[in-house]
Amino acid sequence: MDFKEIQKYSNNKYILDRFSYNDLVTNEYIEEIFFALYNIHIELIDKPVSLLGYCCPCCNYKVYRKMEIFDICPVCMWENTNTGEDQYSAPNRSTLKEYRQAFLNNQKLEPNNLKYIQYELGSI
Repeated sequence: MDFKEIQKYSNNKYILDRFSYNDLVTNEYIEEIFFALYNIHIELIDKPVSLLGYCCPCCNYKVYRKMEIFDICPVCMWENTNTGEDQYSAPNRSTLKEYRQAFLNNQKLEPNNLKYIQYELGSI
């Protein structure tokens, strides 16, 4: 690929808006999107592989830049209420433990959520 081709892709507003230094999106996801758009394999080398941010207390996907009360997880739809495992959460209509179990039992990961990394519960 020559310099003019690189400039063409680096000036693409879609790529710049969606993926510029997004610390919650994996390198692999960006590479796959680039391939889907341009049919060219790339490898990101200047973006850290590790993701910054915070995991959802329910599904453990890293989806938050900072942990805020009342943020809703885009993966499992848990509304963060800072309640304990066995404490009832009114907005979620269940405890965190019950909601997590229901999510795990019915887990249907939407294609858009494949960009997030899930960690083992208790690993972070």
